[in-house]
Amino acid sequence: MRPRPAKERAMAELLFITEGKSGREIAGLLGAGKETVQRWAREGQWMERRRLRRQDSPLAALERLRRERDRLIGTLAGEKTPTGENKLPAPEVAAETIGMIQKLTQTIEKMESQRPDGGLGAMLNVVERLATFTAANSSPEEALTLHNVIEKFLDEERRKSL
Repeated sequence: MRPRPAKERAMAELLFITEGKSGREIAGLLGAGKETVQRWAREGQWMERRRLRRQDSPLAALERLRRERDRLIGTLAGEKTPTGENKLPAPEVAAETIGMIQKLTQTIEKMESQRPDGGLGAMLNVVERLATFTAANSSPEEALTLHNVIEKFLDEERRKSL
Protein backbone atom coordinates (compact mmCIF):
# COMPACT_ATOMS: atom_id res chain seq x y z
CA MET A 1 0.00 0.00 0.00
CA ARG A 2 1.23 3.44 -0.84
CA PRO A 3 1.29 6.04 1.94
CA ARG A 4 -1.37 8.71 1.57
CA PRO A 5 -0.19 12.31 1.19
CA ALA A 6 -0.63 14.58 4.19
CA LYS A 7 -2.70 16.95 2.03
CA GLU A 8 -5.14 14.15 1.28
CA ARG A 9 -5.51 13.43 4.97
CA ALA A 10 -6.04 17.15 5.67
CA MET A 11 -8.76 17.27 3.00
CA ALA A 12 -10.42 14.21 4.53
CA GLU A 13 -10.34 15.90 7.92
CA LEU A 14 -11.90 19.05 6.47
CA LEU A 15 -14.67 17.07 4.78
CA PHE A 16 -15.39 15.07 7.93
CA ILE A 17 -15.36 17.84 10.53
CA THR A 18 -16.76 20.82 8.66
CA GLU A 19 -18.82 19.19 5.92
CA GLY A 20 -20.16 16.29 7.99
CA LYS A 21 -19.23 13.73 5.33
CA SER A 22 -19.07 10.09 6.34
CA GLY A 23 -15.92 8.00 6.14
CA ARG A 24 -17.38 6.08 3.20
CA GLU A 25 -18.18 9.31 1.29
CA ILE A 26 -14.70 10.68 1.92
CA ALA A 27 -13.08 7.43 0.83
CA GLY A 28 -15.03 7.59 -2.43
CA LEU A 29 -14.17 11.24 -3.05
CA LEU A 30 -10.46 10.81 -2.39
CA GLY A 31 -10.00 7.31 -3.72
CA ALA A 32 -8.80 6.14 -0.32
CA GLY A 33 -9.82 3.02 1.53
CA LYS A 34 -12.69 3.31 4.00
CA GLU A 35 -10.50 1.73 6.68
CA THR A 36 -7.80 4.33 6.06
CA VAL A 37 -10.26 7.18 6.58
CA GLN A 38 -11.63 5.49 9.70
CA ARG A 39 -8.11 5.13 11.09
CA TRP A 40 -7.39 8.81 10.40
CA ALA A 41 -10.62 9.76 12.15
CA ARG A 42 -9.70 7.70 15.22
CA GLU A 43 -6.14 8.99 15.38
CA GLY A 44 -7.19 12.61 14.93
CA GLN A 45 -10.25 12.35 17.19
CA TRP A 46 -12.38 13.75 14.39
CA MET A 47 -15.71 12.68 15.93
CA GLU A 48 -15.01 14.64 19.11
CA ARG A 49 -13.81 17.65 17.14
CA ARG A 50 -16.94 17.55 14.94
CA ARG A 51 -19.14 17.38 18.03
CA LEU A 52 -17.33 20.27 19.72
CA ARG A 53 -17.51 22.37 16.55
CA ARG A 54 -21.26 21.89 16.38
CA GLN A 55 -21.70 22.67 20.09
CA ASP A 56 -19.61 25.84 19.88
CA SER A 57 -21.40 27.32 16.91
CA PRO A 58 -23.59 30.37 17.51
CA LEU A 59 -26.45 28.52 15.85
CA ALA A 60 -26.14 25.68 18.36
CA ALA A 61 -26.16 28.16 21.25
CA LEU A 62 -29.24 29.83 19.80
CA GLU A 63 -30.98 26.49 19.40
CA ARG A 64 -30.16 25.51 23.02
CA LEU A 65 -31.72 28.79 24.21
CA ARG A 66 -34.85 28.14 22.17
CA ARG A 67 -35.18 24.61 23.58
CA GLU A 68 -34.80 25.89 27.14
CA ARG A 69 -37.42 28.57 26.51
CA ASP A 70 -39.81 25.95 25.10
CA ARG A 71 -39.18 23.70 28.10
CA LEU A 72 -40.02 26.54 30.48
CA ILE A 73 -43.17 27.36 28.55
CA GLY A 74 -44.14 23.71 28.93
CA THR A 75 -43.77 23.95 32.71
CA LEU A 76 -46.28 26.78 32.75
CA ALA A 77 -48.83 24.49 31.14
CA GLY A 78 -48.44 22.22 34.14
CA GLU A 79 -47.62 18.59 34.60
CA LYS A 80 -50.11 15.87 33.76
CA THR A 81 -51.46 13.99 36.78
CA PRO A 82 -52.22 10.25 36.60
CA THR A 83 -55.86 11.16 35.91
CA GLY A 84 -54.84 13.32 32.93
CA GLU A 85 -55.46 16.69 34.58
CA ASN A 86 -52.96 19.54 34.45
CA LYS A 87 -51.27 20.33 37.74
CA LEU A 88 -50.31 23.99 37.46
CA PRO A 89 -47.18 25.30 39.17
CA ALA A 90 -47.46 27.43 42.30
CA PRO A 91 -47.93 31.17 41.56
CA GLU A 92 -44.44 32.11 42.74
CA VAL A 93 -42.89 29.39 40.55
CA ALA A 94 -45.01 30.53 37.61
CA ALA A 95 -43.93 34.16 38.07
CA GLU A 96 -40.25 33.17 38.23
CA THR A 97 -40.66 30.96 35.16
CA ILE A 98 -42.32 33.77 33.20
CA GLY A 99 -39.41 36.07 34.09
CA MET A 100 -36.91 33.50 32.87
CA ILE A 101 -38.87 33.02 29.62
CA GLN A 102 -38.85 36.79 29.04
CA LYS A 103 -35.08 36.98 29.57
CA LEU A 104 -34.46 34.04 27.26
CA THR A 105 -36.71 35.56 24.60
CA GLN A 106 -34.84 38.88 24.80
CA THR A 107 -31.50 37.09 24.49
CA ILE A 108 -32.72 35.08 21.51
CA GLU A 109 -34.05 38.20 19.79
CA LYS A 110 -30.78 40.03 20.42
CA MET A 111 -28.74 37.16 18.96
CA GLU A 112 -31.01 36.95 15.92
CA SER A 113 -30.85 40.68 15.24
CA GLN A 114 -27.11 41.19 15.62
CA ARG A 115 -26.65 41.30 11.87
CA PRO A 116 -28.51 43.68 9.57
CA ASP A 117 -28.05 41.19 6.70
CA GLY A 118 -30.46 38.60 8.07
CA GLY A 119 -28.63 37.53 11.21
CA LEU A 120 -25.67 35.46 12.15
CA GLY A 121 -27.39 32.28 11.01
CA ALA A 122 -27.79 33.59 7.47
CA MET A 123 -24.14 34.61 7.36
CA LEU A 124 -23.00 31.20 8.60
CA ASN A 125 -25.18 29.44 6.03
CA VAL A 126 -23.52 31.41 3.23
CA VAL A 127 -20.05 30.63 4.57
CA GLU A 128 -20.90 26.92 4.84
CA ARG A 129 -22.21 26.90 1.26
CA LEU A 130 -18.98 28.59 0.15
CA ALA A 131 -16.93 25.92 1.92
CA THR A 132 -18.96 23.15 0.25
CA PHE A 133 -18.59 24.78 -3.16
CA THR A 134 -14.85 25.23 -2.65
CA ALA A 135 -14.34 21.62 -1.56
CA ALA A 136 -16.16 20.40 -4.67
CA ASN A 137 -14.47 22.77 -7.14
CA SER A 138 -10.91 23.20 -5.88
CA SER A 139 -7.77 21.21 -5.42
CA PRO A 140 -7.20 19.86 -1.91
CA GLU A 141 -4.54 22.53 -1.31
CA GLU A 142 -6.85 25.38 -2.36
CA ALA A 143 -9.73 24.01 -0.31
CA LEU A 144 -7.54 23.61 2.76
CA THR A 145 -6.25 27.17 2.43
CA LEU A 146 -9.76 28.56 2.11
CA HIS A 147 -10.91 26.40 5.02
CA ASN A 148 -8.25 27.97 7.24
CA VAL A 149 -9.30 31.48 6.16
CA ILE A 150 -12.97 30.67 6.85
CA GLU A 151 -12.14 29.27 10.30
CA LYS A 152 -10.24 32.46 11.17
CA PHE A 153 -13.17 34.55 9.93
CA LEU A 154 -15.69 32.54 11.97
CA ASP A 155 -13.52 32.76 15.09
CA GLU A 156 -13.41 36.54 14.67
CA GLU A 157 -17.19 36.71 14.22
CA ARG A 158 -17.76 34.55 17.31
CA ARG A 159 -15.55 36.86 19.38
CA LYS A 160 -17.46 39.91 18.13
CA SER A 161 -20.81 38.35 19.00
CA LEU A 162 -19.86 37.63 22.62
